[in-house]
Amino acid sequence: MNPRNAIVKSKARLAAIEVVEVNPAYSSLIGMTKYMSLYG
Repeated sequence: MNPRNAIVKSKARLAAIEVVEVNPAYSSLIGMTKYMSLYG
């Protein structure tokens, strides 16, 4: 596990916030479809 992920998860747990890990490939597809209409 990446140390940065561990810190984020720890801080989120203390603040009662859920952290959902997503495969970066999926986040790229979401961004592409979301901004496709704005930038052609």
